Amino acid sequence: MSRLKLLHTELAGSDFKGKKINGKAGIYLNSDGDYKIRETADMRSSANIFIRKAALINDAFSHLLSATERFAETPIALGGNMVFSRELYTSVPHDPNITRGEDIDYLINSRLLGFNWFFDRKLRITHLPPEAGSGELFHRHLWQ
Repeated sequence: MSRLKLLHTELAGSDFKGKKINGKAGIYLNSDGDYKIRETADMRSSANIFIRKAALINDAFSHLLSATERFAETPIALGGNMVFSRELYTSVPHDPNITRGEDIDYLINSRLLGFNWFFDRKLRITHLPPEAGSGELFHRHLWQ
């Protein structure tokens, strides 16, 4: 069995401290191996929660990563690094009408139905998005 497959599927559906691990969430790392989202200078002092979003996410992941145990119950998940037990996957559908925030929407809906989500400190992926382009191809497609 490959290391990748083992890392992603191990313990999904097992128990941790008397609770079933129905879903696992991991962290994204950037090309430098860091998980933090870039923050602006005034971000943390803003009264607007949406402006503080990156700082709040950084704080949440700092808290989860500082845990001494491998697993911690989590209020946050990143769509590209989620693992589902068979029971969870076959019981809770994704909402096809959600175009942003579908990962958190899924986590909330599944928790409302009694499923447990855990952050797995060992579950990490490196996220390398493509460089931003001019959008020319998108706009050309849109108007042709």
